Amino acid sequence: MLFAALLPDEIVIGGGNMTHLKTMPEHCRAGNNANAFEGGFRIWQPEWAAAVPVHDEGRSR
Repeated sequence: MLFAALLPDEIVIGGGNMTHLKTMPEHCRAGNNANAFEGGFRIWQPEWAAAVPVHDEGRSR
């Protein structure tokens, strides 16, 4: 459902509960939790602003 709602290129799954998955879901890959923090900070940096699509009444960046 997450993939269908957001249409990302891929979904990165991390954390302790990842070990409970027998197989990785389609469009997903395993990731390190440290990458989530880095990506969270990076998204607020001005040079990354163009990488984030804006969906507001048909406008896009």
